[in-house]
Amino acid sequence: MGQQTAAIWPDYARLTFETFASSRSPRKGNSVAAYRSSLHNLLNRAECSTLIKLLEEKRCITRKPHIIRKEDSTDEGEHKARGPIIVSTLPALSQQNALIDSLRGSLLGHVCCGNASTIYQLGDTTLITFLPVGLFAQVICSAPNYANRLEFMTRKQKHSSAVLNALFKLDVLNEGDGFSADDFLPAIPEKTSKTSRGTRLHEVGIQGDLMYGLSIAPKSSVRIGNIPILSHAQDGEKDTLLKFVFWMDETAKLKKKDKLGEVLRSWFPNVDPLTACDAGALGANDFATLFGAALPMFKEGKCSHAFLRGFKAFCSCYEVEKRTEEFFD
Repeated sequence: MGQQTAAIWPDYARLTFETFASSRSPRKGNSVAAYRSSLHNLLNRAECSTLIKLLEEKRCITRKPHIIRKEDSTDEGEHKARGPIIVSTLPALSQQNALIDSLRGSLLGHVCCGNASTIYQLGDTTLITFLPVGLFAQVICSAPNYANRLEFMTRKQKHSSAVLNALFKLDVLNEGDGFSADDFLPAIPEKTSKTSRGTRLHEVGIQGDLMYGLSIAPKSSVRIGNIPILSHAQDGEKDTLLKFVFWMDETAKLKKKDKLGEVLRSWFPNVDPLTACDAGALGANDFATLFGAALPMFKEGKCSHAFLRGFKAFCSCYEVEKRTEEFFD
């Protein structure tokens, strides 16, 4: 904690942490401690690499990278890669957006590209954060308990939420009840949501003057339809997750009246899909299911040059930069 925050941190909060730490630490493999770091250090590639080395050398925290396995495991033993828990509240919407985008990017880089400079090198890193009403609705609008209530969100928001829900376990805190400005210490500026959907959000029980707590943790088992995603996949399947995210990003750009058959033919010229429906007739989860039919064409290279070029550009954002080592006499 910084000096200013520590000075006003109430005794009961410190006692709560110490009680939790003492109850967990005696168990085998458990070590509980608190560290202060900027989110820039945690989510920036270069800075995160340095931070991980410092934690290894100074705090004796060993790397135990997060792994996506075939089946979810409830094993609490040595194979469970427990990672740090990040607690953060950011005042600006743009900062919160960037934070969630960075989490997604870090996980894709870690799983698909072998990027060793992400927070997931330390295990199943969990973020606990508090979101303003608009961003909260965007993140959870495709979640099972919220999809029917938030049908009015945009296609782009629903597809983005579907990707997050596929990759992460999203747990809404406090049984879905929001937190007021007075619940935070130091207090945060009270803001009333001015989103265009503020009234509709209020009608489904999401109030614009509250912050909503959310726990975001990477899933240890990911399945897209009938397709399992693995950290140690065969060469031809290592980029399946990237293909899925790219597919969801591209289909999110479609307009309601776009003819799905024509769109698919432009992406996969050698295929004649038997569909005449509009893109607007399908939801985010429908497009996630449709990815299973598109994946074989991805693998066989039956994409148009423009579609393949777009995918390669998308992948380049997550690839690990190759560094040339210098040797001196």
